[in-house]
Amino acid sequence: AQADLIDAAVAKLGIERYMVVGHSWGAAVALEMARRHPRSVAGAVVVAGYHYPSPRLALVISALPAVPLIGTVLRHAVLPSLVRLNWRWAMKKIFHPATIAIPFATTTRGLASRPSQLRSISAESFLMLASALFP
Repeated sequence: AQADLIDAAVAKLGIERYMVVGHSWGAAVALEMARRHPRSVAGAVVVAGYHYPSPRLALVISALPAVPLIGTVLRHAVLPSLVRLNWRWAMKKIFHPATIAIPFATTTRGLASRPSQLRSISAESFLMLASALFP
């Protein structure tokens, strides 16, 4: 779905041919864009992609907010506060040793703690887990 959405957005911008760069989870999206839209995608660069998935406990935990009922409770009552409380630590861990731009850190904190965004992130984790278990 993401590959098609991005291709449609690029087409609306009037861009006929483009390069795609995908990092981590985005590598799969970049490859899917190249596969589904070969006339539009001139090339794809994938960096540190999740190409050979293996089931991990972290994926199971990350996928829980996508589960009906319990996930809804987690996304609305528990996780937004946890995300905001741990945001500084998570950003330091993700971007170490680089420093984090303050506008980025403050803007994304609010976005990432929204229940709708938490649902999206957990759904991606679920898909990664599914691809690891059922290759």
